[in-house]
Amino acid sequence: MSFLKPVLPHFQAASVLEITPEFLAAQRIRALLLDVDNTLVPWQAAEATPAVADWVRSLHGVGVSMCLVSNTHRKRRLQHLGDALGIQYVLRGGKPLPHGFLRALDQLGTAREEAAMVGDQLITDILGANRIGIRTILVAPLSPVEFWGTRVVHRSLERVLFSAMARRGLKPILIPNEKGERRQ
Repeated sequence: MSFLKPVLPHFQAASVLEITPEFLAAQRIRALLLDVDNTLVPWQAAEATPAVADWVRSLHGVGVSMCLVSNTHRKRRLQHLGDALGIQYVLRGGKPLPHGFLRALDQLGTAREEAAMVGDQLITDILGANRIGIRTILVAPLSPVEFWGTRVVHRSLERVLFSAMARRGLKPILIPNEKGERRQ
């Protein structure tokens, strides 16, 4: 189990839209660090859907602070998305290395214990946040279209890791959907 612990998410949801203010309050999470590609928007998309924009507004409305943490070097795109959603951002996050996560926490003025990282990849988002003590929420990728390295390397390794987790009975806590149902 020890080799799996760093990549085991604390929670899992089908999408960011299942992460409700009530869930965050119950977990005492005041800040979210958010991956961008295939978590908030499809890979390389410049705009969030109206549903994601509404979700962000609902979290802002209850005082949840947010910061985009992306490995991208494309400042214009990240800044545009952050400005459109009213979310701060960290460019060149270097995930899974700690510096991007720590910069995001500093920008938000939030302690690790009050934050959660939301992302679609075990190797970058979940591993990086787990390594420095931030709770993690794994969401399903929004699209099968993604960077070739992610598709070929990361997703292949993820299949092996998910299989090993299943054999050992390791599962993240499933966040209920909008109907209060937990997926299998």
